[in-house]
Order: sequence, then structure tokens, then C-alpha cells
Amino acid sequence: MKRVATALLMLSIWIVAPLAAQTDETGILEGRVEDESGNSVAIADVRIAQADGSYPGRAIADEDGYFRIGFIKPGVYDITASALGYRTAVLSQVRIRAAQVTRVTVVTEPAPVELEALT
Repeated sequence: MKRVATALLMLSIWIVAPLAAQTDETGILEGRVEDESGNSVAIADVRIAQADGSYPGRAIADEDGYFRIGFIKPGVYDITASALGYRTAVLSQVRIRAAQVTRVTVVTEPAPVELEALT
């Protein structure tokens, strides 16, 4: 029984240690998407973009507009948020630092949704 407990402890350390090490080398972006009045924008698609146009991470905001993207390499990024019925909002030059949580508020404004008639 003691051998099994020791084996399980070693296995858990072997699995968890690399994850802990990764967070020291990467950062986290978290925040909220809201409209100009401070009301949450639910189910917004939030993306973090590098200068070359690649997207190293994305999240979907919850019903209260909150989102979280982890394991981001340190650097400067542009953050975009888009949702049905709202204009796409962009935060430029957001710095992500290793082993830190960067908090942002993305403010967007309503946009009319135009639907075509079915014929």
C-alpha cells in the first residue's frame, strides 16, 4: 500500500510540475467585454493577435462578459472582441508579462444588425 501511495505521489508531481513551470514563462489575459454603459456583452469572441497576424489564443466571454486566456508568451498584442449586434472593439499594444495576470476591459458599442429577407 505504501508503494502505491508513493507511486501516485511521484506521478502527480511528474504531471503537475511542468504545468507550474509553464506559468512562470507565460502570462494570462483576463477581463470583461462591456458596452459603453458598462453592461456586459455576453458570448463575445475575444482574440489575442500578434503583429504577424497570428492568433495565439482566444476565448468566448461568459454571460457576464468575463473571459480568460492563459499560456500566452510575454510580448505586446492586440486584443479584439466581437459579438453579434456590436462593433468589433480593438485594444492595441497590450503588454503580457510572464507569471502575471493582465486585466483589461474591452468596450464596444452597439451596431445595427441587418438581415436579408428570405425569398
